[in-house]
Amino acid sequence: MPVDQRTEIVMRFLAIERDPAAFRDMQNSFNAEFGTLMHLERVETFSEAISALRNGQFDVILLDMMSMQTRLSPDEAIGKVCRLAQNALVIALSGSGSVSDAVQAMRAGAHDYMTKPINMSVFNAHISELGRRHGNAKAFNVGQNTAQVEQFEGFVGASAPMSAIYEQI
Repeated sequence: MPVDQRTEIVMRFLAIERDPAAFRDMQNSFNAEFGTLMHLERVETFSEAISALRNGQFDVILLDMMSMQTRLSPDEAIGKVCRLAQNALVIALSGSGSVSDAVQAMRAGAHDYMTKPINMSVFNAHISELGRRHGNAKAFNVGQNTAQVEQFEGFVGASAPMSAIYEQI
C-alpha cells in the first residue's frame, strides 16, 4: 500500500548500485511506492559512496554488495560505509541471496540484508521495523502503513535470509 502522499516526510536514500538497469528498476519501484516522500541518489562505486557520505546526509543506504569492489576486504568496505553513514539505516543488497553474504554484511555493520530485486511490500515492512529499532523516525513513519514483520527480540535484521539465520541459531 503506498504511503499517504500528504505526509511531508522526505527520506534521503543513497543507492550504491553499479548496474544502471537495476537502479532504474529500483527507482521506478520507489517512485511508485513513495512518490515525493523520498529522494533516491545513486553512486556506482565504493569511492563515490565514500564521497557522497562525507558530503551528504542520508536516512537509508542501499548497498549492493557487488558494487563494493575496492582494495579493502568486503567486510572493511561495508564497515567503512556503515561508519560514515552516521545514523542512516544500512541495507545490504545482493542478487544471490546467500546466507554467507547476509552474515558477512551483518557482521560488517549492515542493519539488514535483502535480495534483489527489492519487493516493495517487504521493504516497507523492513524499513518500518528497522526505523523503530534504531530510532530513525523518518524510516518508521514512511513504513508505518505497511504490515509489520515478525519481531525477534535483540535481532538486528528482519529480512527472510536473516530470519532463516536466526532460526539456525
